[in-house]
Amino acid sequence: MAYGITTSTTSDLEEMQRIVIAEARYTLEHAPLMPQLVEKFTLKQGEKQITVPKMSAFGDAVDLVEGVDLAQAEQLADTYVTLTTSEIGVKCIVTDKLIRQNNEDVFRMVGKLLGDSMARKVEKDGLGMLDGFSTSLGSAGTTLTASYLAAAVTRLEGKSEPAPRPYAYVAHPFQVRRIMDAVATVGTYPLPEGFSAEMLKNYWKGSFVIYGVPVFSTGLLSVDASDDAKGGVFSKSALAYVVSKEASTERERDISLRAYELVHVQDSDWVELDDGYGIEMLFDSATPSS
Repeated sequence: MAYGITTSTTSDLEEMQRIVIAEARYTLEHAPLMPQLVEKFTLKQGEKQITVPKMSAFGDAVDLVEGVDLAQAEQLADTYVTLTTSEIGVKCIVTDKLIRQNNEDVFRMVGKLLGDSMARKVEKDGLGMLDGFSTSLGSAGTTLTASYLAAAVTRLEGKSEPAPRPYAYVAHPFQVRRIMDAVATVGTYPLPEGFSAEMLKNYWKGSFVIYGVPVFSTGLLSVDASDDAKGGVFSKSALAYVVSKEASTERERDISLRAYELVHVQDSDWVELDDGYGIEMLFDSATPSS
């Protein structure tokens, strides 16, 4: 005699079974790096811009003859850079129905994703500044070696106006891989003075410092179709990150839409303070296979 077997997929019984949804996971983001490596300025309430002057050096002191008047006088002169900001933002619309039917706090999820989006935008804009230095080393398809870093550092130090320390080198992880085996040493070392260890520890290659320059890597550096990427060796005083309004989120109710608009806005910008304080580094960034 045959007996019917009732399984979990029998008829409509499948619809009666509870589906358990695990806590939402998020796409892993690259933490901000560039804002910690440069000069930061803040525009206060009522301020439109910041003017950063740079005093020109006097000529060399001259030999004097006793009893002869020093006739030549030096004159104060300066150059300056103007810092301004512009707004950047991202918006998300959340419907009432989604809020009612979702198991998790939708606003908390959206808030995290808005913040990640803003941080990524700021970081990419900062990395894009490395492409603006007039002096460059390397070329498309060239493999990065330690000697190129030595050349960059000595160029910054050997100019008539040496670039002030601290320096940093920012590159794509695939580029850094080319020199790790050759120069990495056993153990780790404290982050050189001038940087925040807590903020940078994820991207500082703490197993080696090349020619006194800490090496940082981030996957947000753009890699072109030929597998090349532009990083940079630069002084902290080469670039400025200026902020008028830190990122914040406002929520507005749209009754006819039966939804909320969440708008995340920041007022900030990146500015080059001194072109002579940085060097663009263009090298191959193909995916390593060994």
